[in-house]
Amino acid sequence: MWAAGCIFAEIMTGKTLFADAYEIEQILLILEPIPVVHEEDHQELPSIIPVYIRNDMTEPHKPFLSCFQELVEKHWIS
Repeated sequence: MWAAGCIFAEIMTGKTLFADAYEIEQILLILEPIPVVHEEDHQELPSIIPVYIRNDMTEPHKPFLSCFQELVEKHWIS
């Protein structure tokens, strides 16, 4: 579902959503709009992910719709 949404957004905007030179930077771009994971959810994640998320909680997260600002401005999504 996530991949289909990304492909749809790229078709609509003509731009790559999460483009960067390195995989880790792409992961950071993907994680920016994702809300903070609660402590009880950490048990269901692979062991390295909770550490990464916990360390990343100091960064402000941007609103999800800001990833699709062009579509919002054209009123294609709201």
